Amino acid sequence: MANIISNVAIHDLQRVDDVYRVIPGNNAIVVTNTVQRLVDELHKLYARRPSKAYGKFAQDVINYPTSLVLKRYLEDQLDFSALTITLMNTLQKNAQAKAASTGGHVFFAFFFNEENRKRPQSSPK
Repeated sequence: MANIISNVAIHDLQRVDDVYRVIPGNNAIVVTNTVQRLVDELHKLYARRPSKAYGKFAQDVINYPTSLVLKRYLEDQLDFSALTITLMNTLQKNAQAKAASTGGHVFFAFFFNEENRKRPQSSPK
């Protein structure tokens, strides 16, 4: 089952002298065959996990606002670029609080299954 990919982005979180910086990358990566294979393989890997812990969000939306940010994106209140930069800023803030974190590349992909061609919607208000 192929995934339908609508947006892909990659950014960097760099740690220099114990300070983290978000380095915006490409917010409009073209969906090539390589990108399609990467997303499909990552999706298969996560789908096979016995524990489906990914996709669960913290109740503390002040310090971990990811669920609210994603809801705004799904309700078309944020575009994909603003979504990924906002998520990177949250990651930066939380990485700063972890002494052992090192930074790295962050890959974002918005996609849905071929079985459900409608864009996923957030829960009703």
